[in-house]
Amino acid sequence: MRFLATEHSTENLLFYMAVQEYECLGERQRKHRAPEIHNEFVKCGAPQEINIDSGTRKRACENYSLADRLVFTEAKEVVFNLMKRDSYKRFLQSPFISDIKNSAL
Repeated sequence: MRFLATEHSTENLLFYMAVQEYECLGERQRKHRAPEIHNEFVKCGAPQEINIDSGTRKRACENYSLADRLVFTEAKEVVFNLMKRDSYKRFLQSPFISDIKNSAL
């Protein structure tokens, strides 16, 4: 998480984890949680707005009120691929990985 903070991309991991949890909730809990995820991460200008394409954002914003189990899945996959392609590669080349390797020895 410290590495992502230096990258200014902690919102990606927090969103990913929130959606992982959301997908396991029952319908009543999803109805409560969907607007929270939308307001915190998805809507334009959200406090921790994630970097997703406009089409994905539009679909998530239009459908979150349905509280469907998979309403944020497309956005979650976009964020995962972004982290995999960008953040993870930079993490492997960062001093943080050296610190982890050294502490494991």
